[in-house]
Amino acid sequence: MLRAFPVPPDLRPWVDGAVAVRLAAPGLSRFPAMSRAMLTVRLVTPGGPGTAPVLCSPITFHTLSTAPTVYAHAGALTALGLVLHPAAAVGLQALVGGGRVDAVWPWADLAGQAEAERLEDAVLRAPCERDQLAALADSVRRTLARVSRGEDLLRAQRLCAAIGWHGAQAAEMLGIGRRQLERRCQALLGLAPKPYQRLVRFQGALAMALSAGSGERTGGGAALALEAGYADQSHLGRDLRRLAGMPLGPLLSAARPEADWWSLASHRLMVAAGAGPAAPPQVAGQRE
Repeated sequence: MLRAFPVPPDLRPWVDGAVAVRLAAPGLSRFPAMSRAMLTVRLVTPGGPGTAPVLCSPITFHTLSTAPTVYAHAGALTALGLVLHPAAAVGLQALVGGGRVDAVWPWADLAGQAEAERLEDAVLRAPCERDQLAALADSVRRTLARVSRGEDLLRAQRLCAAIGWHGAQAAEMLGIGRRQLERRCQALLGLAPKPYQRLVRFQGALAMALSAGSGERTGGGAALALEAGYADQSHLGRDLRRLAGMPLGPLLSAARPEADWWSLASHRLMVAAGAGPAAPPQVAGQRE
């Protein structure tokens, strides 16, 4: 069973959505490359339904990813996660020296051991998934509050929005040189402007394809490609193979709550819950 929950209003600039999924055993969970990060908890109930849950692994922070990922689970479990905006990922990874991609951090490494233990205790005491996700949101809120009183987060938000829309061309609107933009993007996000823009464009195309009525778009995949900012349908197809590992049709067919690609089905639910990935704000006229 897959459920999505609304995000607290104060966290909406930094958290795109909250989801909980109950997975059968054995099974796989498949994710495309993601321009978002995730904070995740995995719980099992070894005593059976109605008994107290236990953590089956440390609470983890998943950075932006540049390739499709597969996670195997050997038994029934409940997975809960917050989908974090790239700017929030920048802020959190600043606590450990800078951005990386394709990495999984124990939450204790970013938030500190005391905060991680506080979160674990709150999750295990929470009576329901909604309260467990609220505990994750509280921990993110406390940890982000340590990042330069929010000023660094706002600069990261402008940077991510500008590069996501304009790639290396964002240097001028941010009031910095291209080489400085390259260095800053690499240091904060863990990758250069062009591959980050590719991730954002790819996620935008997936969001459009998953949205209600996308199957009725006149022109099909070609229209979707142009709307998402691709040169043509073959350009989108190459990114799909590179970043999801399969063509668009089979990918959308597999985007079901009971299927391995449940993570894509969660997009529709997050939007319905009043959250979900949104286009970054326009940044014309903003300067560092």
